[in-house]
Amino acid sequence: MKTIKNPDYAIKLTKEEAIELGIDPTLEKQYGEMKTQSPWNICTSFKALCVSKTYEKHMGYSEVTETVLYGLRTMSRPKQGGYELEGYVSIKGKKYSAFTSSQLFNVDGKLIDVATIHARV
Repeated sequence: MKTIKNPDYAIKLTKEEAIELGIDPTLEKQYGEMKTQSPWNICTSFKALCVSKTYEKHMGYSEVTETVLYGLRTMSRPKQGGYELEGYVSIKGKKYSAFTSSQLFNVDGKLIDVATIHARV
């Protein structure tokens, strides 16, 4: 788990921090891992980097004041909501509702687009 105060649009990490969080620094884009079942490929779980963000209203718009990176987590009971998934993720033994998204990371000067599970903590 890593907490970042007042993050930039692309969150800065070292190569070691990225590897510890489950980010492959050799890739330009990292996808989540989806498990499906039946001939209709119904999604049963989705594994990706889990994040949560704290927002503060500032001059009429929301601004991210804190981002917490939890590492790789698996979303349970995913339901498709258009082009994203909605489900639940376990953090410190407690279930939180979550949705899929992506986040840009700056790993030692290299930009990496990473699939994320955004927890509503």
